[in-house]
Amino acid sequence: MIRAVVFDLDDTLVDSWSRFDGAMLPVLDEEGIVYDRDDMIAKMHPQGVPPTAALFCEMGVPGTVEEVTRRLEVGMYREYAERIRLMPGAEAYLCRLREQGVRLFVLTASPHSITDPCLRNNGVFDWFEQVWTVEDYGMGKSNPDLFVRVVEDIGLPADEILYYDDNPMAVANAAKSGMQVCGVLCPHTPQNAAKIPEVAEKYIASFEELL
Repeated sequence: MIRAVVFDLDDTLVDSWSRFDGAMLPVLDEEGIVYDRDDMIAKMHPQGVPPTAALFCEMGVPGTVEEVTRRLEVGMYREYAERIRLMPGAEAYLCRLREQGVRLFVLTASPHSITDPCLRNNGVFDWFEQVWTVEDYGMGKSNPDLFVRVVEDIGLPADEILYYDDNPMAVANAAKSGMQVCGVLCPHTPQNAAKIPEVAEKYIASFEELL
């Protein structure tokens, strides 16, 4: 019996692939830095904003990592607060879970400064009992202890919690905590989608499959 569901945010609950084109890559364009778009996106995808800022500094973007981070965050905020939308079927699926009395949570690597406005703009922020970012725990999804802590904070047996994520490493680490897991096959990251069946017995291409 599932009594709580935890969702990753980016490319799981919301279609945020545009954040790269709309917020990050323009910084390189503005500085006239030549790069391979697909290769750069692959490098940025698993990282947060500060690591991406550090990468940009190494590539020649002027300023300190902190200054470039702030520059990226301005563009990121605009994307998340105004443009990024829920994945197809996500809103209807959330509604169904709420009707069933299932507790809802978010666990994301994106900071509150963009996560919270995104969920508010989509009208679902108040549907979640807690919206957690990895900053709240001081550890990333590459650390299995993160998911143990999340289970403890939810206060339910791990096997009564279901976790959705498009990142195979996160799915595998969540499974180690005892949570039930379901991978999300994001079309924007075929390299991750190909690995999801290796770490999760259950996976979906869209929340529309669950309606």
